[in-house]
Amino acid sequence: MNNETQILKAIVDEVNGAGISEETVYAAEVLLQAKPKMNLGLVEYPFPLREGRLCYLRLPPNLTDTEVKRLTAFLYALVFAAAGDSHDA
Repeated sequence: MNNETQILKAIVDEVNGAGISEETVYAAEVLLQAKPKMNLGLVEYPFPLREGRLCYLRLPPNLTDTEVKRLTAFLYALVFAAAGDSHDA
């Protein structure tokens, strides 16, 4: 068992006791597996969007709060809302 796996196991054990969802624990595991894209200076983050759908975000390693807000607004612009659905931006 490597060091990252031991750390992840400790985190999982702790968060399970705190009532954190399995999805959140899985997302943390996915982040630990993020691979730097050396040729672009970006980090690739796999993101489990929904059952059977894994998406990838390629972002700079030093993402700012302003950039996160812009990215969030962009993603909300892509939302396909079913009748009666809404979101709070």
